[in-house]
Amino acid sequence: MFQYLNDWYECLEYKYAVLDMGFDEKAEKHNDEIFRAENVLGIDVGRVDLVERCNLGNVDSQYIGQQDLVAIEAIMSLDLPPDNAVIVTAICDLNLIGAMAVMDLMAQDCNIVGSDKIVLIAQADKFTKGKAMRIKQNLCSVENISASEMKKLAVMSEYVRKFSIPIETKVLAMKNWLLNGSEPNGYRKKIEKAVLDS
Repeated sequence: MFQYLNDWYECLEYKYAVLDMGFDEKAEKHNDEIFRAENVLGIDVGRVDLVERCNLGNVDSQYIGQQDLVAIEAIMSLDLPPDNAVIVTAICDLNLIGAMAVMDLMAQDCNIVGSDKIVLIAQADKFTKGKAMRIKQNLCSVENISASEMKKLAVMSEYVRKFSIPIETKVLAMKNWLLNGSEPNGYRKKIEKAVLDS
């Protein structure tokens, strides 16, 4: 269950998985494997047939009855799932991976209520409606989110969207970033170079 690394916050309390939104045999087999788990909690899964298979529920604004909250905020008002739970989502973005990381930190009795990073992720998710964020200065200053604030999120946003990175690694990285602001090694330079080359 635990994946021990260097410090107490670098282990995972739960298992995590990304559902396949396809309708072919490969997707069905992938999802069936995930749902073999005894307890599955969805986070903004979105597709009705898959939501129905999440026996612990599916965390979204309708589930908690507050339309103005996004997953990373909503997760803090819920009871923790059982230790053997598998937490699933369909999309890897800051809000959803962030919600997983928050749940894991809560299970470790880490108080992150009121974290400025959580507030910023929630604001960005509401205002950008899930669009990928880039480092470019002219990206946006929508409402009360400035370009400099968006830059704070850019590296983690790109990191959690990277298909080749396992979801467990993304959740661990997000936990570290939420707690101490540390970004994956060398990733900021890589993102900045990609922006300059584009």
